[in-house]
Amino acid sequence: MVAPLLTRSLLRPSSSSTSWRYLSVPTFCYPFSIHSGMKFNVCFILGGPGAGKGTICQKIVEDHNFIHLSAGELLRRACNTPDSAFCAEIQRHMKNGSIVPAKITCGLLDQAMKQGYQESKCMNYLVDGFPRNEDNRTCWEVEMGSKTILKQVIVADCTDDICIERCLGRDSGRIDDNEETLKRRLQQFKEQCLPIIEYYEARNLVSRIDATKSKEEVYKQVNQLMTSLGY
Repeated sequence: MVAPLLTRSLLRPSSSSTSWRYLSVPTFCYPFSIHSGMKFNVCFILGGPGAGKGTICQKIVEDHNFIHLSAGELLRRACNTPDSAFCAEIQRHMKNGSIVPAKITCGLLDQAMKQGYQESKCMNYLVDGFPRNEDNRTCWEVEMGSKTILKQVIVADCTDDICIERCLGRDSGRIDDNEETLKRRLQQFKEQCLPIIEYYEARNLVSRIDATKSKEEVYKQVNQLMTSLGY
């Protein structure tokens, strides 16, 4: 019996300025084959809340043949998809107030990349919101190291003041977009993510985008970076 085709949530508005490709969570098992020795190309995008990761992701997706995968969105969709292999376990962790294991996030990212290849033969993936801490990083290397090539870790550099100003000025729908909570989230980012950035910097895998600049200037930096990487 042939497994059913997966449904992809492909958001591609008519306006080229907002053209995004985004994959929904795979909810069925399906035959997957990839040529021996082939690995997915991955770029991580890291930055604090309000740093402009979305702007950077949008430009890379529009102009450089990448699919954007948000770790947080994958978890939320899997939690709300009863026939997802991970639904019950994610719901259990959320009910107990415990952290969803990094292995589950890696599994969702693995499925999403396989889905992307199945549907569009895309080999390039932009992973947003992961890894967030040392446990995430080590789990990625164990679970995904043999399946992927980490091409670059893109860091959106932005001051705390600008991050807070942006978050407070946007209609994100997040109940935690208030100044006090934002300061805590920024501090958490520094404590957990900066050691990861330092780890990858020691391996010459980090490129920084000055995200304090205008959108046009950020776009220019992004295009220069991706061109230098061969995309």
